[in-house]
Amino acid sequence: MITTRELDVIRLRFVEKKSMRVIATVLGISIERTRQLLNKALKGIMYEEEVAKWKRKIGIDHLSDDLVQLIYTVDSELIERVKKLIRNWGIRELSDFRKINLKNPHTKSVGVATALKIKLALLKLGVPYDLDDFETIQRKLDGSDNCDIGLKLRFKIFNRDGFACQYCGRSPRKDPSVILHADHIIPISKKGGNGEENMITACRECNLGKADTTVNLDSE
Repeated sequence: MITTRELDVIRLRFVEKKSMRVIATVLGISIERTRQLLNKALKGIMYEEEVAKWKRKIGIDHLSDDLVQLIYTVDSELIERVKKLIRNWGIRELSDFRKINLKNPHTKSVGVATALKIKLALLKLGVPYDLDDFETIQRKLDGSDNCDIGLKLRFKIFNRDGFACQYCGRSPRKDPSVILHADHIIPISKKGGNGEENMITACRECNLGKADTTVNLDSE
């Protein structure tokens, strides 16, 4: 957000064509401080222009700043789902999300992991959805492990891979502390799908460490 003082510097410099020395005198500050304010104001304008382009690109320029911030906070692959919730439920402010049962069939099955990520984004913006705190939501996310793909497919992938991480070989059969995830070989953020051919068994540590990168499993 550009401050009033920064706007004054912009006006005096580019509208009234004043020198840096004159501007410093008018504002009662040093020339160096004037230069800093001008640079900060220009960066702020450039940032706001980039945000405006981003908002237009994904079709959210009509939303309030709070809702835009929510969409900016959630995972990139969830943007369309959040936009759909906002549209279908007539959401005008962040607190309106409390009216939604995120697992309700009327939300067209947003999925457990998606619901948790939306709750986490709301909490980061200071609007808790329920009594869950950061640690609770993160713990549920770690355990939910791509529940959006369906438990039947998740089990099928684990069974195919011998219930062992295909990256490091760890298995809950040998170490009960190992938690298995169904990982996307090509991440959703990179247009990977939820088909069985794009899924692989990974332990929680490997999956979280891999994040949204793509690993060549055929390389030595």
